[in-house]
Amino acid sequence: RQRHLTIPCEMCIRDRYRREPLRSFLRDLLFSPQARQRGIVNPEHLQGLLDALDKGSGDGLMDYARANALYSASAVELWFRTFIDAPQPTRAAPCACS
Repeated sequence: RQRHLTIPCEMCIRDRYRREPLRSFLRDLLFSPQARQRGIVNPEHLQGLLDALDKGSGDGLMDYARANALYSASAVELWFRTFIDAPQPTRAAPCACS
């Protein structure tokens, strides 16, 4: 029997007891000025996903899809912050060894 592969935070997003700390993290990350300025994702759509998860049954396929979309958006934003926004390391001067 085939089973779907769950994303790492799917259960945390759907679990009402663990949802609030993760929702706060997602809200701070995805609705930050940096993320809004990037313009990669639509903030209204992300807010709709969060709202729909609150109203969802907690175990439906659509709840899984919403959690997956939020996970993907957060992964992209974290990637940008790590590899694009972070200051570039300075290069060391070439060795003057002879």
